[in-house]
Amino acid sequence: MDVSALIAERLASAVLPQHAPAGRWAGYGRSDKCDGCDVPIRGNEIEDEFDFADGRRIRLHRDCSIEWIRQMS
Repeated sequence: MDVSALIAERLASAVLPQHAPAGRWAGYGRSDKCDGCDVPIRGNEIEDEFDFADGRRIRLHRDCSIEWIRQMS
């Protein structure tokens, strides 16, 4: 899986926000789908959760999160 290409595509299509979140939390996954790659975030993986001022929330694998932040900058 090419995380860089997936994140770029999701930023371009506005699936992922192009602005900084209002809040960020991290913990272990609960099998929710990653908004960056569509793969569930398993219980042994770190899940980053981002909340936005408009009420939107996204969940990302740690690698997807790092790439999303890198591409937003």
